[in-house]
Amino acid sequence: MLIDSAKIGIQEPFAKRLLENLMNIGGGSGDNIKDLRIEHDTAYYDELLAMRKYFQETLLREADFCKNLKQFLETGNIFEQASNHISNSNLLAAIENLFKAESVRYHLLAFAQSYKEFDRISKLLIQYYEPIEEIYTNFINEAKYYCTRGIDIIRGRNSEAKKQLEVILRAVEIDEKIDKLYKNNRFEIANRPHCWREMLFKIIEERVQQRVEAFQIEDRKLNQNWVTRYDSEFILM
Repeated sequence: MLIDSAKIGIQEPFAKRLLENLMNIGGGSGDNIKDLRIEHDTAYYDELLAMRKYFQETLLREADFCKNLKQFLETGNIFEQASNHISNSNLLAAIENLFKAESVRYHLLAFAQSYKEFDRISKLLIQYYEPIEEIYTNFINEAKYYCTRGIDIIRGRNSEAKKQLEVILRAVEIDEKIDKLYKNNRFEIANRPHCWREMLFKIIEERVQQRVEAFQIEDRKLNQNWVTRYDSEFILM
């Protein structure tokens, strides 16, 4: 990482004087060279102190960042809550927790990018966000189940199942926007984009096709029965 010379105490006049004295070293006195060496050593020592202070502050900022992030994720047990909500089929509460954590990750990365610290902050976030993909997988498994039964749910009278299906479709829409945000900002996130829309809509499409084919088979059977019955009646006549 490059450090601004103004921040670590390097002064241009001193460097200029150092160069001038070196050029005139043959005609200068021993006392001048001695004074110059002392001043040079002092400036070098000050530079080291400034560098140490800079790196200490950087490490403290990094440690404070980790502490705050860990506190956010653990105080509300946000991932644990999301898992419990999925186990209890409360998909709305689960996806709200997941998107809340996702929002925090996005804004932290955007902040880090603006301060040229993206790579370091991104690496710090990885360990804290490892559980989220497993929870997303559990959520999408529930979503697949409801999408498989989508036709029956829509035609049925179970309002709770309809609400769950509505939550899933809304979650797909929001998650797609999250994918686009990461893509537009060139944030590389493991296991993203999710591409939930393609996955779930394919399930629904296949299910509809199966239902149509089933109706066609049923219609053919009815037609065959009608023809058989008509032929029998015609023969009896």
